[in-house]
Amino acid sequence: MIKSSKDVSFFEVQPMFICEQTSLTIMDINEVTSEVLGYTRDKILNKKIFDLGEKISSKELGLELKNESHLSSDDIWLFKTQADEHLYFQLSGHLINYKGNPAKLIIAHNVTNIVRKGTSKKVLSSQLNLNNFPLAEIEWDPQLNIINWSEKAEELFGYTSDEAIEKDQLLKKFIHKDDLDFVRNKIKEAHKKGEQEVSVINRNITKDGDIIYCEWYNSLLYNAEGEVVSIYSLTHDVTDREKALSDTKRSMMSYQDLFNGIIIEANKGLESTFGYKRSEIIGEHNKILSAPGKYDEERVEEIIQKAKDGEPGKYEGWGKKKNGEVFPTEFLVNTGNYFGEDVLIVIERDITEQKQSEEALKQREGLLSKLFNSSPIGIALLNEHHD
Repeated sequence: MIKSSKDVSFFEVQPMFICEQTSLTIMDINEVTSEVLGYTRDKILNKKIFDLGEKISSKELGLELKNESHLSSDDIWLFKTQADEHLYFQLSGHLINYKGNPAKLIIAHNVTNIVRKGTSKKVLSSQLNLNNFPLAEIEWDPQLNIINWSEKAEELFGYTSDEAIEKDQLLKKFIHKDDLDFVRNKIKEAHKKGEQEVSVINRNITKDGDIIYCEWYNSLLYNAEGEVVSIYSLTHDVTDREKALSDTKRSMMSYQDLFNGIIIEANKGLESTFGYKRSEIIGEHNKILSAPGKYDEERVEEIIQKAKDGEPGKYEGWGKKKNGEVFPTEFLVNTGNYFGEDVLIVIERDITEQKQSEEALKQREGLLSKLFNSSPIGIALLNEHHD
């Protein structure tokens, strides 16, 4: 049966390669790659992307890229199929995790028809922009020189990809001098232990000189000898959150007070339930969410101790919204891990409607009981078997 265009998945029409992060050795492909290029999967695996074709400047082809495109003139590739046919592709890449290791997903968008038309100044744009990924992506070599810098990184730090890659040891320039040793020691410690992942929060300096706090998720890629061959980093701006934390906590570079009721993270659900913005609530004690006179210190301590002992619990209480409204809540308490430190995870929800339904049910039951007991006629309650 022939599939309509609506039935065909994007993954069924675009050649895709999963490549080793630094060498671009092909580790996996989809079926379409074999069908389009005419080679078996075994013939393609272990080759490098540049073994399959060569880059051609878009200007040589009479093409121009949209100004807003993330692609450069080097993103047009000429691939030669097994049948000696020449096909033109526009490549887009994305860093991913493949079988526990950082890798690159490369998607080849077939632009052969556009190229063959030979239309002068034909505008070419990407069929898929993978730079919408919300975190900035940065790739480092073993000497901590930058070898890959995403658009999000440019937006976050202000340096273009060329500037970031060409600047020697940009690490020294855009990590705050008071945090540089801390960051390096975290990476060295992870390397020494053979750990593949390390997370850290530190101050960064943008190209414009602004100081921002960033949360970094780093993946270390090792070779067979246990040497680090590259580091893949994801990062985002957490300045609002960090500014909400007290100077004391920040200087200690730890979260040792997490079990003492300080809110260190919150989602949008809290904003819709309590009316506080995330930036208003981070760094505050959880008492701010409790109704006046309803905060029982001993009960809270008992709940915390049970959670520490591995006994999660469900409790009911009273919350207070930003506008002062008091309402019944149900909250689940469990333990978790936040950057290597034990924390309490509290999931709290508004149960006003539930309580109203329960109260209405009680009133109906009370009314039924009165009618049953005061009725002058005989009334019998039967089960489904009429017993």
